[in-house]
Amino acid sequence: MNYKVAKVLGFNSDQQAAQGASFAEGPDNVLLVLLKITSDDAFTEGRQLLSSLADNFFAGEGSIPEKLSACFKEVGSNGAVLAVASGKTFYLLWQGEMEVNLIRAGVLSTLTNLAGEGQLISGFLQGSDRVLLSTKSFRQFLGEEFNSLPE
Repeated sequence: MNYKVAKVLGFNSDQQAAQGASFAEGPDNVLLVLLKITSDDAFTEGRQLLSSLADNFFAGEGSIPEKLSACFKEVGSNGAVLAVASGKTFYLLWQGEMEVNLIRAGVLSTLTNLAGEGQLISGFLQGSDRVLLSTKSFRQFLGEEFNSLPE
């Protein structure tokens, strides 16, 4: 499967930042990361952590769930979503004030309601599926507009 990735981020400050990135290794192996960081230099810390996560994931040994779990430990106490789309399989780990939604055949499902923080979720994607990673505050900001996102 070929994946298309789009990114929308809100305003960041020096002390609080939400940062997201996608890293691809071939057309059907994509690492998606969304971080919510609070620190004295959140923006710089987030950029460094995003780079480190990608390097460690793609250079790491083991299966995708093992590499994803190792990267998840690196996130520490920051809010984060780490996901991998590999072929048709989707893997997800999250913690903090994050939300991951799946839109399939016009039906919205919140994947982060399926398991607790730090529990690996996996499943199969279909060609028309859309996966949306967001902070809960961004989702609240969109309100009802979120439910009318274009297909």
